[in-house]
Amino acid sequence: MANFGDIHRAPINKTAALVTGKGFSYEPDCIICTPEFVGPPEIADVRDLLRNPSFIDLTGRKKGRFTVIGLMKEGRGKWVVRCVCGTYTIRNARAIKGVDSNPNAHIDACRRCMHEAYRKRERIYRTTGKDVDLSEVF
Repeated sequence: MANFGDIHRAPINKTAALVTGKGFSYEPDCIICTPEFVGPPEIADVRDLLRNPSFIDLTGRKKGRFTVIGLMKEGRGKWVVRCVCGTYTIRNARAIKGVDSNPNAHIDACRRCMHEAYRKRERIYRTTGKDVDLSEVF
């Protein structure tokens, strides 16, 4: 007869075994549509662009968990944003302004924060049976 204490200590699958072992971390298995950076990419100087009356400077705006840092130097029309967790990524002006028809646009975050929010929401559903809105988990 098996000892139940030993059963609960064993990992349930290969991924769990790697995560609980030393030297590995969990990476969510998802498709990345936009690149993410550990440090900020090069920011363009927008002083010349401010002379154009149609240009709107989005620096400092907040959208979801993001704060706009500045215009990306290499990408045309791409803005560098920083998540509250410290991850840098890029967004276009339309996504920052909220022009998208996406009803969940106010919950904009990096892929790691979104993945963690979905995990928290799933855990709440499993423990309480209540389906909470994703914005309540942030």
